[in-house]
Amino acid sequence: MTRRDLTAADVLDAWRIGDPAPPHLRLARLMAVFVPGDTLRTDTLGARNQRVIRLGRALLGDALEARLTCLSCGTEIEFAVPEDAILSASVPRPDTVVAVTVDGQVHRFRVPTMADLDAAGDALDLTRRCALDDTPFPETGLPALEAAFASHDPAGDIRIDTACPECGAETEASVEPAGFVAAGIDRLYRALLTEVDCLARAYGWTEGEVLSLPTDRRRAYVAIVTARAAQARVPGRRVLG
Repeated sequence: MTRRDLTAADVLDAWRIGDPAPPHLRLARLMAVFVPGDTLRTDTLGARNQRVIRLGRALLGDALEARLTCLSCGTEIEFAVPEDAILSASVPRPDTVVAVTVDGQVHRFRVPTMADLDAAGDALDLTRRCALDDTPFPETGLPALEAAFASHDPAGDIRIDTACPECGAETEASVEPAGFVAAGIDRLYRALLTEVDCLARAYGWTEGEVLSLPTDRRRAYVAIVTARAAQARVPGRRVLG
């Protein structure tokens, strides 16, 4: 699917700061601008994670940093999200069949899509949505089914083994790229508003005029305005221009 470049105006138009919805739902509106078309709801979770990472790279540029608290000593651990490994992972077709045997009975499912995950009330509801057989699936089989889904869609279940730098305790971290990208876009949104406010006050430009400037030029203007304001605060200094 062809992606198009996102603009600063796209971010302000499509993003909702402070939205309490889950990160992947918050990203959905912006993702629809980034990936035009009607394929997003048929993404598997792995395909969506890959799209989220590409979106983060397009807007934020920086590598995604994850944080967790050591359960043994309380130290905050920082580690890099393995973006390249996630992007290179194989992604199944939405109609891929997953078979799980529970108590001698074979149950067949298709890999869940984002539409399934958004609509399902709980894990058993998800199995009913994805089941290809009429045989009821026992709750005791959920761990085996989750493992089977993860093996078919590895980019959808990202787990990283890390060790605490203080006490050495090993921890398995579950990583959700959408959460880190959404937090980064929150920061970008606030930064854009600050730039618009700064340049609108200094030059009388409209929001549209400010956002139409290339990023480097917009930031150069902000630096000029900020430096001028700093000079004006120095006692006895007269600012020209």
